[in-house]
Amino acid sequence: MDAEAARRFLAGLGPGAAVMVKAVAGGGGRGMRPVTDPGELAAALERCRSEAERAFGDGTLFLEELMPRARHVEVQVIGDGTGPSATCGTASAASSGAGRRSWRSHRP
Repeated sequence: MDAEAARRFLAGLGPGAAVMVKAVAGGGGRGMRPVTDPGELAAALERCRSEAERAFGDGTLFLEELMPRARHVEVQVIGDGTGPSATCGTASAASSGAGRRSWRSHRP
């Protein structure tokens, strides 16, 4: 994602909106930055791209609308591409302070 496309995306969200810059190949919070000030968008893109290239060998980025109160939920899916897939339950992450996460497993 280039800086101009990112600016258009942020502007299209409307006044006061914010985005999360994320690395496609990211994980563990690397290559990820919240941006609430449009003036900081270009620097955030460059920093995330650089961090993702170093950590994952891929600097490809995307943007999401920042939703500050959203909860992170992961769903594990198993499939081999030859038939139906199955879910193995979900896990939600809750902040437990000092950058740590606690995971709660939820079985279907």
